[in-house]
Amino acid sequence: MMASAASLKKRYSSRWKIAATREASVYAWLRYFAGIYGLEVYATGVGTLSDDYVPRSFTGLEDKYDFTMYARGKPVLYFDVTGYGGREPCFLSVKLVYALRYGVADRVILIHVNDDSGAIRWCTAAHLASLVNKGLAKPRKLPGREDERDYICTNTKHLNRLKELKTFIALKVMN
Repeated sequence: MMASAASLKKRYSSRWKIAATREASVYAWLRYFAGIYGLEVYATGVGTLSDDYVPRSFTGLEDKYDFTMYARGKPVLYFDVTGYGGREPCFLSVKLVYALRYGVADRVILIHVNDDSGAIRWCTAAHLASLVNKGLAKPRKLPGREDERDYICTNTKHLNRLKELKTFIALKVMN
């Protein structure tokens, strides 16, 4: 049986501080990149940048992902931050499922921050889906988390470096 959102929030409350730290680091870079191109970026996800309990759950795309980037007031890119997996980054599968379901997989950027090194790597949800199809990323349950949704794990060599995100944003928004 799957754990409820409330029980998962309780289970991971001790990890909220590091999650908020990861998110703050990524948010600083996103604000910098957005400023270059005259875009805006906001923390829109439920609980993003907070280490406090937030009782509500997501209701749509903008609060499903940690950050949303806007051009002329319209959402253009969605960003989600994780730290699971170290050299084998793991992304919560539901983030990919929603991106595919809502037709925004090429506009959802999944970001992994390595808690040990601080290295930031990323890929689009569309790229992660392609890696799954090629057998280069695999769904799995993380140890001790059998009652949670699957994660999709891959190798960092299949992800982009932070410096490539600036160019990606420019190409995505200018088209």
